[in-house]
Amino acid sequence: MFRKDQLINFDPNIEDQNILHINRLAPRATVIPAKKKGVYYRNKDESELLRSLNGDYKFLYLLEDTEKRFYLTEFDDSDWDTIDVPSMWQYRGYGKPEYPNVKYSIPALPPFVKKQNPVGYYRKSFFVKNPSEKAILHFGGVDNAFYVYLNGELVGFSKGSRLPSEFDVTSVIRQGENLLAVKVFTYSDATYLENQDMLLASGIFRDVYLIESSVDTLWDYRVTTTYTSISVDISLNVKREYDVRVTLDGQSAEYPAKERVSHTFELTEPRLWNAETPELYDLTIELVRDGNAFEVHSKRVGILHSRVEGNHFLVNEKPIYIKGVNRHENNAKNGRAMTAEQIEADLRMIKENGLNAIRLSHYTNNPATYEIASELGLYLMDEADLETHGAHVINGDQGFLSKSDDWYDAYYDRIYRMLEVNKNEVCVFIRSTGNECGSGKNLNKLVEVIRKFDPTREVVSAQDTQGVVHFRMFGYYSMDEALEMSRNYAHMPILAIEYAHAMGNSPGTLEDYWDYNYTHEEMLGGFVWEFRSHGFYAEDENGTPYYKYGGDFDDVYHWCNFNMDGFCMSDGTPKPSWYELGNVLFAAYTTLDSNKLIVKNTNDFLTLSYLKAAYEITEDGKSVKFVDINIPHILPHQKCSIDLDLALPSLKAGARYHLNVHYFKDGKKVHTKQFYLGKLKPSEAFIPNDFSYDVSVKDYILKVSGKEFSAEFTKGMLSRLERDGDVIIDRPMKINFFRAHTDNDGIIGRFGRHYEKWQSALLKHYYFNLYDINVKELCDRVTVEVMGRMTADSLYGGFICRLVYEIYDGGKVLVSLKGEPYGKLPDTLPRIGICFEVDKSFDVCEWAGRGPRENYPDSKAAAPFGLYSLPIEEMNIIYDYPQETGNRENTVALTLRGADGRRLSVSGCGEFCFSYHDFSIEALESATHKNELKRSENVNYLYVDYRTRGLGSESCGPSPEEKYELRPHSFELSFVLSAEDKTGALELSRADFVYGTRALSERYVSAPIQKIPQIADCDI
Repeated sequence: MFRKDQLINFDPNIEDQNILHINRLAPRATVIPAKKKGVYYRNKDESELLRSLNGDYKFLYLLEDTEKRFYLTEFDDSDWDTIDVPSMWQYRGYGKPEYPNVKYSIPALPPFVKKQNPVGYYRKSFFVKNPSEKAILHFGGVDNAFYVYLNGELVGFSKGSRLPSEFDVTSVIRQGENLLAVKVFTYSDATYLENQDMLLASGIFRDVYLIESSVDTLWDYRVTTTYTSISVDISLNVKREYDVRVTLDGQSAEYPAKERVSHTFELTEPRLWNAETPELYDLTIELVRDGNAFEVHSKRVGILHSRVEGNHFLVNEKPIYIKGVNRHENNAKNGRAMTAEQIEADLRMIKENGLNAIRLSHYTNNPATYEIASELGLYLMDEADLETHGAHVINGDQGFLSKSDDWYDAYYDRIYRMLEVNKNEVCVFIRSTGNECGSGKNLNKLVEVIRKFDPTREVVSAQDTQGVVHFRMFGYYSMDEALEMSRNYAHMPILAIEYAHAMGNSPGTLEDYWDYNYTHEEMLGGFVWEFRSHGFYAEDENGTPYYKYGGDFDDVYHWCNFNMDGFCMSDGTPKPSWYELGNVLFAAYTTLDSNKLIVKNTNDFLTLSYLKAAYEITEDGKSVKFVDINIPHILPHQKCSIDLDLALPSLKAGARYHLNVHYFKDGKKVHTKQFYLGKLKPSEAFIPNDFSYDVSVKDYILKVSGKEFSAEFTKGMLSRLERDGDVIIDRPMKINFFRAHTDNDGIIGRFGRHYEKWQSALLKHYYFNLYDINVKELCDRVTVEVMGRMTADSLYGGFICRLVYEIYDGGKVLVSLKGEPYGKLPDTLPRIGICFEVDKSFDVCEWAGRGPRENYPDSKAAAPFGLYSLPIEEMNIIYDYPQETGNRENTVALTLRGADGRRLSVSGCGEFCFSYHDFSIEALESATHKNELKRSENVNYLYVDYRTRGLGSESCGPSPEEKYELRPHSFELSFVLSAEDKTGALELSRADFVYGTRALSERYVSAPIQKIPQIADCDI
């Protein structure tokens, strides 16, 4: 008779949620004993009492648990591989990560695995000269369940991947060589509680070390505070007589050692900690014998209390805004195995962008995170390692396990360990029961557990539907939903726990969100999603880096590139949206009311005295007035009014005027808020010169020639333009209603959304069907009028178009396109405009408009109107998943310049938007990773657009707000093509050519067909 464990991969401990550990020690604060002061987690290697067990391990990866005696010292591992610890084995080529996101990566039969369960076997030898009296083995994080053996003996077993586990190995460790062996399972019953939205990977991913202390040692301590005191409660292992010395910023107290020692420091002038003034006290606890310290513990501590009062969230009794970001621990080459240096780089970047808070999505973080945040001044929402999203496949309720008594102990274990480990971290301002666990009694009970453990901090439960927490939480909202929340919940603080999903080229609406937050006191702000994309680093056959995502790992069920959802790309490069976020969160919220500047201080504790300011008036991007501003003493959340003198001695006809308000810190410009002042004087009409020309038609090509130029038109499209013997355009222009999709438009293979509709409507296959051409020859111009339709085969729908070209002296060509929709069209369009294919030699773009970074209708606060110049390779962001990129809004003139001296300029009759690519739309669409984008060999692509669709954040959130949508309607797009330099192009944009760029109707709605619309019947 075969035993069950001989027939299948069977270990009862990994399929029983009630078996939480074997021999794991009680949770405690992160203690780093040393023989000197100033040793913290980040520099723990300086401690003589701590032995790092990081480094190279012998490693074997097997699809099933078959190496039954791998932990024995005589076991031969000579043919095993080597792996570094900390690391995650999928990032080292063993197995592949998974990206199920909202479902489990195992059959949903809790608590069972019932799937092949790969195992990683680790072995490391280390030498001990003289074993210590007390030895504690510490694992900072192991994904998933794991067994630990030392010298052939079972030390223990643990679950809870992102929580530390400690084991007493005093009786097992020995003098000389020691063998540490660890067996790590990919899956266990814990998998049901660890279904976070990230690439799932396995292994020993945080530090492993051995604490080697005296038998007399500090086991744990807890710091508690009032607004005038700091208390320390110390738990000791006591065997011999010694003293305990507690010191706080030079104040000391000493006591004889016993199991519990407590001391309270009364503070006459207390310094309270907050994100703007992160005041810390140096705490040391020394175990002293015969006057000498044999064990020292150092910690930087502070005073922070948080609570809700009315519709305010208070930190140390002051209402605050939460300018936060969700952040996963993630590195493209190492997964969650992050070094302290990498963590610090992330946190500094967040702080320097004006944010003040991080939600630790969605698990307890590396201890270095808390130390660094406390020093920099960042609030942390500490979140339990709990997410049961995948449970929804069982009965439609992701809170299925949250309602089960059988799972309460497993929930409690994770919550309580989080509380104990991080109880002394001053930066923790809110605690969370986890993420996307639905609702249920387990969570409600745990809210009370957290409150009882520490009444000085607020608590949230991510999907609280029963009002057990003191916030109203929501996320991924539209402005209408924000208004609705304010109507219904103005009596309590409203927190966006996740919003502004940053997948791909995204999000829009950030400025609208924060305009609303700063003008509605119940709105706290919240945490944008998220800091960095989770791409998996890879290189192609040419050694070119790219980043993998769901579906690249042979994972059958996956969420495609949904893990590419950060404000920074996978390699840490900030997206333009990162700068947009920093701009709208800036401390001085600035608005304009007539000639008065209204400045609100959105700091919570500091005045704005550390800032200097000035205002500037620009004329078509050129500074014409610059005045320093004295910012008065503005208290937090208060505002002031500053009178401005906007008068100018002279105004240029047709010029655009802007007010720029600049803020400086330590002599460096840190923020600009721009206001459009308009065209303060009507432009003058363009009066062309008389000139001689020839008009001819040959092979259906219309040609207009002058002394210095020639222009050709093929089938109604401008197809060639020469000036002074230089060919400026030599390919037919194209009317264009299509662009590559963004992830918000649609995620290929997952959510078709608008992109699927655009494909079905064949927008990218529209072509111009010529109906009629009329030529008028006047003394000062030639006018070519073209009528036709933009449509696609097989469909009834498109645009009736009227094109007017006016050719002037010197080869200036005015292009005016009017379009009127008809038939069946998608309810929103990606873009409306004209494309020019130009020679590759035009490699520099200069423009007057928004920049320098790409910007879109609902994402342009950090892109002020100005004069800019960039090479084409810097005009576009190539996202980890390539998509629509490079747009610039509110442009009035641009010039493409080549090294050979040729120029092609576009001068707007009104504002337009544009992008300039060295790749085609087809190439952008076909590339699914950044290394796959094929640059064009012969041409670049200039898109001059009437409008483009806003970004929104619909990959996980709302569509663009209606004012940023692009609905089908009648329009006019007009501009002048020339070979002018940028100055001449700007001058032309100031002139009145009669034609304009504007909407000619409201939104078009498809109606029942009464008759087929004819061109002669149309208003255009």
